[in-house]
Amino acid sequence: MLRGIDLTVGELDFIIIKGRSGAGKTTLLRIMGLLEKPSRGSVVLFGR
Repeated sequence: MLRGIDLTVGELDFIIIKGRSGAGKTTLLRIMGLLEKPSRGSVVLFGR
């Protein structure tokens, strides 16, 4: 389960997402890629 994620990535930013197995890395990427809907909260991409 993802908790307390607040992430802003600029156009030329390079980021690394790391953590232990089961921490939610793949879930976060799937939500960011609009392949999965979050069960709570919201996702804002490009101001939408």
